[in-house]
Amino acid sequence: MHLLVFAPNLLPDHMSISESILDQSIDEASKLLKEAKDKKIKGKNKKIEGRSEVLMEINTDDYVGDETRLVAQGVHLARQLIDNIQDFTTRWKVLSDFWAEMMLYVSPSDDVRAHLEILARGGEFITHLRALLTHAGVLKRGPTEPKDVV
Repeated sequence: MHLLVFAPNLLPDHMSISESILDQSIDEASKLLKEAKDKKIKGKNKKIEGRSEVLMEINTDDYVGDETRLVAQGVHLARQLIDNIQDFTTRWKVLSDFWAEMMLYVSPSDDVRAHLEILARGGEFITHLRALLTHAGVLKRGPTEPKDVV
């Protein structure tokens, strides 16, 4: 989310796609939180932890497979992670593998100039990763197959 808000030009998709995804996710989260508030979850903490708890209580069965419902899909995946992987260490291993792969997928955006400009100001983590990958000769993402998805 940080890059979607503060540096969408560093992401591999066109900026308008990134902005559309961000707007859609904000709208969906707002609607889901409002629905939960209207139903029964009024005494929850208003901090991020409380909002996360509220989202985890939402029934996402109707949204499974609906790629436009990103927040609901995230809730569904979080539940699967918690329910299907009981071992804390294994759960964190799955998360770390996911984020390592995600960073490698996202870092080679086509907007090299944006990376250079941000790197000159200290850079985002993804910009430093992009520089390392470029130095190693990795200039583009390879094709992905369904079997490659974590």
